[in-house]
Amino acid sequence: SAKSAALAAKSPALIDVRSAVDLAKDGDTVRVPAGSATWTEQLTIIKNITLEGAGEESTIIRDGIPHEKVEQAHETLPEDVDLRQSASQRDVPKLRGKTNKSHAPERMRGHRRPTSLILAKLERDLPFRLTGFTFRGAGNERGNFNGEVQIAGDSHSFRIDHRTFDELPGLALGV
Repeated sequence: SAKSAALAAKSPALIDVRSAVDLAKDGDTVRVPAGSATWTEQLTIIKNITLEGAGEESTIIRDGIPHEKVEQAHETLPEDVDLRQSASQRDVPKLRGKTNKSHAPERMRGHRRPTSLILAKLERDLPFRLTGFTFRGAGNERGNFNGEVQIAGDSHSFRIDHRTFDELPGLALGV
């Protein structure tokens, strides 16, 4: 059986953490030193590792991922649409004696950010752990409703502990 290794990121900067994660293998620990860094991109982890900061108030990652203001169109459904029907059934207009009037899309305004700070895409059912960090928001109005830390995939064994989520406008965790 292979031994797990401990790798050290040079700093909490995203480029250094990403480099250490890229070198890690399943079961390894990537240690992130004390300090503060602003991440402007997502860290995607596809290995079942431990990502370990130096402590909640020692390793601080500030959310600097840009957000964009959006206007998103969504269609207003006609009053006679049955939402219990499948989408293909709803696509066929029903007149039922009414004139089928056009339903112009309404506009939704807001902020959108397509990514979280950390996305763990765990395709194997092996352990994953995230520990020893503070994740701090940038104080903007943008909300990330998928979670600043997002866990996805097939692993049923993940642990997130000894961490603080501070000043985040959206959800802290998405599973």
